[in-house]
Amino acid sequence: MLHQKSLLKSFFVLILSVILLSACQENESVTSQNSGSTDIDVFQKIIAEDELLESFEANYEDDAMLNSLAKFDEEITPINIRRKIVSRERELELTVSEDEQTATGVAIKTITGILYIKAETEDGNSSFIEKSFTSIVTRNLEFEKYANSDNPEKNWRIIKMSLAEGSTGSENIEITKLTLFMPDNSIIEIDSPNDYYLERIIGKRNQVPKLKQRENITVKVEVKSVYEGDDYLCLNYGATKNGLRRAKQKFELLETTRFGEYFNKVYEATYTTNKTKGKKHAVVNLISNLTLHDSESVIESNSWGIPYIVN
Repeated sequence: MLHQKSLLKSFFVLILSVILLSACQENESVTSQNSGSTDIDVFQKIIAEDELLESFEANYEDDAMLNSLAKFDEEITPINIRRKIVSRERELELTVSEDEQTATGVAIKTITGILYIKAETEDGNSSFIEKSFTSIVTRNLEFEKYANSDNPEKNWRIIKMSLAEGSTGSENIEITKLTLFMPDNSIIEIDSPNDYYLERIIGKRNQVPKLKQRENITVKVEVKSVYEGDDYLCLNYGATKNGLRRAKQKFELLETTRFGEYFNKVYEATYTTNKTKGKKHAVVNLISNLTLHDSESVIESNSWGIPYIVN
């Protein structure tokens, strides 16, 4: 569904609302400012059809079983933790340059879903908990007009993309740094995903990582948490846009140090790329200790997504 709003001086403000009926409900809207006749539909379609961008959600949704989960305390042992997306709303805040040759955008996705927790008590009984959540996922994009054909969809392309970050809004837990130890012995350090950009144009520096099948990558994650106990940190990876071949890897807690009211924690995990070629995301998911142990508590979660390509 498309809604056109008011003309403000030299800028158009256009709000697009698209309702898609699929396995879950999706609402899409685009808020745009431009200085000419640029068709804003073009940008929406470029993003929606971009396999690399869309693979984030395929790895954010979490329906993969863990081989094992460490015991969090003496009373409850989480057996499996899963996250299901129920609905999503997309918004694109887009600003097109006055000469209509470049554009910048903030892609905002509001995801609602359910966290499923299966736990086992000391007496061997199983306990099932369902919690609803809302997470805001943001990513910055840069576009370039590189052609002037009659088909506007072939005129624009994404030239830069930041990493994605999702959060339920809690200040009690936060991923503060992520370090990737790559197969070629290079090291990638990230401390702000929306400020870390990857180039999409061949020949530019800081390209989207390209990996081979069955290669190992070690990921170190630094976390700030108000909880002294072990928070839940896992890596979802391996799926392309269609969601197939998704896998899960739990992080190991290496150290905890107290700093004021917070605990600084360092986690590490090594994962192996699968045999499926394609454009993918590795999504680091942090869930607080309280979320898993208090059935009445709200979900506290923070997620960072790193795109990569398996050749």
